[in-house]
Amino acid sequence: MKSTDLMRQKQILTELARRLGKNVTQLERETSELQKHDGDYGQGSDMGDFQEITNQGVEEYVAQHLLGNQEFTLSETEAALERIKQGTYGICSECKTQIGMERLAALPYARRCIQCAQSLHG
Repeated sequence: MKSTDLMRQKQILTELARRLGKNVTQLERETSELQKHDGDYGQGSDMGDFQEITNQGVEEYVAQHLLGNQEFTLSETEAALERIKQGTYGICSECKTQIGMERLAALPYARRCIQCAQSLHG
């Protein structure tokens, strides 16, 4: 990989990590707020109360899953930045060949070339 490509990828990954960090912080706040309101609904058997509890549960579920996805992507992004430091960025962790620039443009934190990724998942 050319040094200019590597520098560009580092910039992309650094910006991605910054944005993901903000997203994680926001989602942690939202999830925490949703969990605080778990017990805020009345004890009555009113259908509106049931619907409100159900909606709140769905919101909490979605927020937790979004948070998990964002945390995973942040972790992978930070690992890619570490691979840049170690000089192994852009090299497939499975077959040790160069990961294509098209793949890295689409998924800058990719650990595997497209062939190894497909064989792993498919």
